[in-house]
Amino acid sequence: NTDAGKYELMNEQGRSISIDFKALYDSLDPDLTLEALTCAIDELRSEWSDEFKKWIIKLVKASFEASVGQFEGQWYRQKKGVPTGGSLCVQIANIAVYYVLRKVVYSNQEFMANVKSVKRFIDDGAGLFDGTKRQYSDFINNVNTEISKFGLLIDEYSVADNCTYISFLDIKFCFDQDGNLQTDLFTKETDSRAYLFYGSCHPNHVYSSIVYSQCLRLRRIINNDERLSHRIDELVQCFYNSNFPKKMVEKISKKVKSLPRKLPPPRDASHSSILVPSSPVKGSIRVISTFGSDTD
Repeated sequence: NTDAGKYELMNEQGRSISIDFKALYDSLDPDLTLEALTCAIDELRSEWSDEFKKWIIKLVKASFEASVGQFEGQWYRQKKGVPTGGSLCVQIANIAVYYVLRKVVYSNQEFMANVKSVKRFIDDGAGLFDGTKRQYSDFINNVNTEISKFGLLIDEYSVADNCTYISFLDIKFCFDQDGNLQTDLFTKETDSRAYLFYGSCHPNHVYSSIVYSQCLRLRRIINNDERLSHRIDELVQCFYNSNFPKKMVEKISKKVKSLPRKLPPPRDASHSSILVPSSPVKGSIRVISTFGSDTD
């Protein structure tokens, strides 16, 4: 929730930070991920029988071993890492990264002395660091020394002064002089911002849905109405470039500009779970993890 952040420590050393892990899925040892998953299940699903837990781990291991590909008539099996794009792998990777960070970083008070806040989504992280840029660089080096023992590496990281934006996923954020969190849209230089050409063989509601969803995305990301209006105006021009009718685009964009910025309430984490089947034979297995939450 980008409306929630306000920090009292916005002195000359309070800085926004971001990190990015190198080739996460290729770097994760399958045995490490199974160890992390076992730990998560033991902590959050103590009521499950040992037999059921072993069955879950066995299924996940089977999904790793089923990662094969075909090229020029030959079949190949993955030799290292976990499958990228596997149905379980995003959640499993999140659990594994948190498991490692909790073991060697978050539990180390000396490491975390200057880290005032941290949020992470799989292999990307952001937060607030109370120290100099040199201290942050030393912090990353120390973290890499520890996580490299598990095959992980933070190869890209950024640190910015107050009132200077820094990127995290599709968001740019900073803290202003009053300690308030400010957010904006982040786009890469290679983003052409091209949309489905109006007039192609699709029903009309598809085009209106694209306009609405993209405008609503900006509404959710940007926490300042003046900044939002400017970004939506830029987006509107992109739709015009794709031949969208002006009347439809203007009507929808105007509506979104007037919407209050309300994010959905957070899920109740009191019943955190890793896997939530009713039994091995009933229903499907869903991977819903809060074990990988760096705020735990």
